[in-house]
Amino acid sequence: MRLLLNRKYLLDKTVGKLSMNGKKFMYILEKAHKLFNHSGPCIPEGIYKIIPCFNEDSGWYLSLEGKRIKEPIAFKPIKENKIPQGPCLVPVTFFNEKRIPMYSNLANIKLRDRVFQALEEGEEVELEIISSNDKTLSKKCLQKKECI
Repeated sequence: MRLLLNRKYLLDKTVGKLSMNGKKFMYILEKAHKLFNHSGPCIPEGIYKIIPCFNEDSGWYLSLEGKRIKEPIAFKPIKENKIPQGPCLVPVTFFNEKRIPMYSNLANIKLRDRVFQALEEGEEVELEIISSNDKTLSKKCLQKKECI
């Protein structure tokens, strides 16, 4: 199974639509692009393997691994209305009218369950990350509030 993350860059974050079989499945939040966030940009475009991981404190969760990243990057829900620190992918069900991400924990569980189902059926699960506006990241883009 291959999931597709098509994202666009905003000044303070990267927002993507996660699709499965051509249908939008949920949204994903990441850190801002390296032009806007020099301390740790979003994950580079490419194809990554999604793997299950286990932690005594939080239980089962999903991570990405691949040649373009040094260590696995976890899928993490929003906790206490804050996006988790460090490199991660944050699943979100939708955004309300004030552009606040909603039902992150539900989206995280939904994604985890779907990936675990595919793994149990013997499928390898991959995530392909593409950016719809990578070519528009320019001086003109920096003057706008978002780069669409």
